[in-house]
Amino acid sequence: LLKTFYKKKLNFIFGNALGISALTNSFLQWSLKKINRGKSDSDYILPMCFDGQDDHIKEKISKNSINFYKKYNLKKENIIISYVGNIGYQSEFDTIIKAASILEKQQENIIFVFSGTGPLLNKIKCQSSDLKNVRFTGWLDGIELMQLLQISSFGLIIYKNEMNYIYNIPNKFPEYLSFGNAIICSTSGEMSKLVEKYKIGFTFQSSNHKDLIIKLNKFLKKKDNHKNAVSSAKKLHKEFFLSSVNYPKYCDFIEGLLN
Repeated sequence: LLKTFYKKKLNFIFGNALGISALTNSFLQWSLKKINRGKSDSDYILPMCFDGQDDHIKEKISKNSINFYKKYNLKKENIIISYVGNIGYQSEFDTIIKAASILEKQQENIIFVFSGTGPLLNKIKCQSSDLKNVRFTGWLDGIELMQLLQISSFGLIIYKNEMNYIYNIPNKFPEYLSFGNAIICSTSGEMSKLVEKYKIGFTFQSSNHKDLIIKLNKFLKKKDNHKNAVSSAKKLHKEFFLSSVNYPKYCDFIEGLLN
């Protein structure tokens, strides 16, 4: 009943705005299509940003990493694939658990770590209760979360293929990049394009656990793949996702509109 009213309001807001700011070009184009106009100088793309850590924080993280390994039964030689965020309905967890059950028998060194809480946490714990290659940390504070990402080899992007994630680049993506985590991505759109363009990991079909296993094994088989992905991830983060770079530019843009 409210769809027509919502559409009119949306078109009015976009049509009468001086400019439109969006997190990605896809979302900007979506909004411009609503009012049937092209991009103008008063439109702006401001990505979700995440800054890296200073030397003091890095030293503190490294100092406590041994305790983190012990707490979650991890080893330095493990290949840690981490998911950080809400454990809810927005992500494809079934695919990961199915892949983990097969990989447990193939490569004991690969460990999946889920960090966070949410409505599906107990369900996923039950599904993986017999698996030795799956860990759950629950909610982590800032330092512990940084410890996890620092020792992780990969960051999981497994949002469902819905518009909000296909068009978007949520904050976990640049957060993984800031720690040099290679990206394993099953979400089509903006994020998968970056993964493939900048070679910062690999993509797979969201509901196909066999595809994940094949792509992961293929990626790990070539020795330099992960090393190069880590380097590219850090470079991409510095070029596009630093808040210390992007926010001052956005402030200059806003001031320019007002002058």
